[in-house]
Amino acid sequence: MRQTVVTRHVASLLLLAVLLCLAVGSADSGSSSTTSRQPSRPTGPSISRGQELQISGDHWTGCTDREYSAQLTEYAVQEDFEAFEKALAEGVLNGVCTIFEDGEVVYVTDTAILSGLVRIRRRGETQEYWTNLEAVE
Repeated sequence: MRQTVVTRHVASLLLLAVLLCLAVGSADSGSSSTTSRQPSRPTGPSISRGQELQISGDHWTGCTDREYSAQLTEYAVQEDFEAFEKALAEGVLNGVCTIFEDGEVVYVTDTAILSGLVRIRRRGETQEYWTNLEAVE
């Protein structure tokens, strides 16, 4: 019985290590490829605190609460646009979320690269928002 538990833990650790290697390898190989939307977009480690960037495209949102931002992203990934629109409208009305405009100048204040999120603030403002890494270039 004890050997089965140890085997499961070892297997879980190996799976985690493989997933981390795949994630790192994917980030490294993705940095040299280009996307159809923005070929010059920085990826992975090239984003750092204090860096001045711009919003790349319309319809990017940000929220002061990281979990709220992640929940909006999850609704979008699930293609539940009704839930996304309701949650975004509620967040904007409560001052928790904002909608960015293409080309807005922002500064990176924190990074959570592995989660795909970055915290930014608009030029001249102090309020910071979590948004998708792909929102900035």
